[in-house]
Amino acid sequence: MFEVVKGMDVLRILKGPIWAVDALMGQKSFKKNPIIGSRWLNERGFYLKRVAWAERMAALRRRQMAHYLTDEDRAFFHRNGYLVKENFLPSDVLKQVQDEIATREFAASEMRQGKTVTRFIGLPPSVLKDLPGLQQVVHDPFLQKAMRYVASYNADPILFLHAVLWDLDKTQKDPQTDFHIDTFHATSKCWLFLKDVEAEDGPFHYVPGSHRYTPERREWEFDQSLMRFIIVMACMQRAHSVQVKRRSASWDTVSL
Repeated sequence: MFEVVKGMDVLRILKGPIWAVDALMGQKSFKKNPIIGSRWLNERGFYLKRVAWAERMAALRRRQMAHYLTDEDRAFFHRNGYLVKENFLPSDVLKQVQDEIATREFAASEMRQGKTVTRFIGLPPSVLKDLPGLQQVVHDPFLQKAMRYVASYNADPILFLHAVLWDLDKTQKDPQTDFHIDTFHATSKCWLFLKDVEAEDGPFHYVPGSHRYTPERREWEFDQSLMRFIIVMACMQRAHSVQVKRRSASWDTVSL
């Protein structure tokens, strides 16, 4: 037992510089990084300082990309935290995209969280070259600029065909179908729905204005930074096994 503990201590010492650098960048895991997950540091506002710094840097980068959106779209985003464009594609292009997805076979990967399976198909140039409809979506000027502005990063977005297979059984907590914040810094996601979404389909929900770093949000973030420490400690005390079962499903969104 002594040798095992000693080895673990040495490993933690060696990883210390990596954890420190991660804490100054975009790492969000309280479990993988004990500096980020330190209750002692977070009680003294370390996590809140990370959030505030990320907010200031995002605002600076967005000012450099202000010309990417109209004044109206920028005002709507800063007020609500999202953008919506109904009937984004011409009807003939939408039909072409639907046909391309329905008549092709793609290599997919899956992730399971709680009782929800999320299935992804990457859309690199090698896949898009024979799919002119999807190419038009991916390279749409408004979409590309809006994704960059919202994320505050002038970089190519990662593109997927995306399907979520979910279960209404709420006996197991499911981060995919519960309200949540993905991370502490600015990020963007975009869904192009390929058919009308009804209530029974599990439509996407967003709380307008929840992106703003208000005093109420700061208080919530502080409480969460302490609660995550408790959750991490509980997770470390039990083993996890995850089994992804393949199910059939139709592709109904393009996720960007």
